[in-house]
Amino acid sequence: MSFPMVCFCDIKEKEIISHLDRYGSFGIGLSREWGIENGLSCLCYLPNEPNGSSHSGLFKSIQSLISSGTASSKDKLYLYNIIRYLKRFDGIQKSSFSGKNEAVRFYDEREWRYIPEYDPTNSKSVFFLDKKSHNDKAILKKANDYAYNEPISFMSDDIQSIVVPDNYYRDRVVSEILKNGGSNFVSQEYQRLSLLIKTKQEILTH
Repeated sequence: MSFPMVCFCDIKEKEIISHLDRYGSFGIGLSREWGIENGLSCLCYLPNEPNGSSHSGLFKSIQSLISSGTASSKDKLYLYNIIRYLKRFDGIQKSSFSGKNEAVRFYDEREWRYIPEYDPTNSKSVFFLDKKSHNDKAILKKANDYAYNEPISFMSDDIQSIVVPDNYYRDRVVSEILKNGGSNFVSQEYQRLSLLIKTKQEILTH
């Protein structure tokens, strides 16, 4: 089962290195207050143990209740929302870089998610995809196209930090900030953003 989402992590700067190694060497830091104001929610992590309180146990119990026919349409939405914000405490994940499976403690990521509102009156709105639908490229594209029309955005003054791999990319980002800011971009804001850029090495040695 998959849901449309944008993922964020709520971790301290000194803990971000392993996250960068797993997901990429670029990042933008935003405040937790910004996240709450824009509808983000933190996840509930559960161990994948063979008992009713485990991730898989709760997941299956909720699915069973939804399928039983006793839950109203409104209650089903609430139950699905619980599933959308559940995650295993740890597990195996394929690395984006090496392509190898790695043991990951997902709890360390302190994930928050932005999930677009589901509109049951809109036939294009997708609440979730089952495994078969997710693996169908045409269905997945249709769902993604709709999700792209429900973006989450931020302003330059929401940015609290910018992470890049090295000084080469620092210069590239500074250039892009100036170029995309245009003639109306305030010089003071340009300077503020430039000072917020940190390289991976700077974080390591801080």
